[in-house]
Amino acid sequence: MKLLTEMIQTLGDKYSRVLSPDAYAAIQKFDLIGIGATLMPNEAKQIIVGSPPVPGSAAAKAGLKIGDVIEGVNGVTTKG
Repeated sequence: MKLLTEMIQTLGDKYSRVLSPDAYAAIQKFDLIGIGATLMPNEAKQIIVGSPPVPGSAAAKAGLKIGDVIEGVNGVTTKG
């Protein structure tokens, strides 16, 4: 794992990183593929943007920022 981490660091890309299998599994349950942002529940159980949107993604083009509350998707509420 150390060698792989060192290899990734040579990319000089702040978005590239190596995750342990447990860390990867933990974030996968919050990932919404297709919009370019990770969505997750906050302490109030609202769905929020949990990481910076990928540059050029639909989330970035829509102006989403970390901490934004997502109230609905395609007209369907995220509450409940």
